[in-house]
Amino acid sequence: MKRTHIIGLVFVAIICAAAWTSYSIGYQRGLDFMLVLDQKRILVITLRPLQEIRGGEIEAATLRLETNCFAAADNVYDGQAANRIVADAFADPLRHYRQTYRTNSAEWSVTEQDLERKLSSWK
Repeated sequence: MKRTHIIGLVFVAIICAAAWTSYSIGYQRGLDFMLVLDQKRILVITLRPLQEIRGGEIEAATLRLETNCFAAADNVYDGQAANRIVADAFADPLRHYRQTYRTNSAEWSVTEQDLERKLSSWK
């Protein structure tokens, strides 16, 4: 009887160790994958505006950067708790930028309109 309990405990310990190892490996691979995707995203989003700035197309580069910034901000201000720290930290600078440089609401995209609604209710 004692031997059965010991074998059972060893078996449970092996299963727990395998589960923990699998979780740890999966978590690390997911983190690495996310970091690589983030770097690819930054490259794709910033290369063209950089080329436009160097080519003297400041207005086009600014519009492209604003579009990407506002789309990202629209996702940040979606109310998820994980975004709260960043959302709180950048709400005032984002409002100030929009009030200074994006005052013509007729030029706003649907994403910008959605972002403006979210910013107006953000505390």
